[in-house]
Amino acid sequence: MFRTRGGEIVNATMLEVFLLFSFLLLILMSADAEKLSKALSVQGKAKEIEAELARTKSELADAQGRLVILNHGEYRSPYKPPCPSSERYLIEVQIKDAAALSVKFTQANFGLSAGETVEVPLPHFGRFVSAKGIDTFSGKNNCKFRARLIDSPDATKLQYKAAYQNVSRFFYVIQE
Repeated sequence: MFRTRGGEIVNATMLEVFLLFSFLLLILMSADAEKLSKALSVQGKAKEIEAELARTKSELADAQGRLVILNHGEYRSPYKPPCPSSERYLIEVQIKDAAALSVKFTQANFGLSAGETVEVPLPHFGRFVSAKGIDTFSGKNNCKFRARLIDSPDATKLQYKAAYQNVSRFFYVIQE
């Protein structure tokens, strides 16, 4: 029979214990590596959120600065700003006679195409503007479109004033 010495048994036991601790250490390291990668990804997201927060704070400060300027009394205006438009005027209004206006749209908008002309009775101009939704758009966007009022050689001064009053209720009137 083969006889083992005590030193060999101790060495084998120590080797087994070393291997056991090595495997435990590897298991712990792999778990720590997963936790570390998760922590790094969370840290990266936190940096992105901090950068976004800093941008938002600076935008808020800029907006508050503009608000102070807008709320300052000398910058307030009782007049609405012009509505955005691709053309200088939304419509061109020509006085036809005492009771009618010729309304020409200069751009495709509000259900009419560019260049389309509509005859509107002078007393019904407000209804026409409401039916097309121009007044609703202006009210929602707190703005006013521009209109060009074209005089007619046959129109009297009273007819011109009546046309001007009707058109200026809904538009900034530009006279050329």
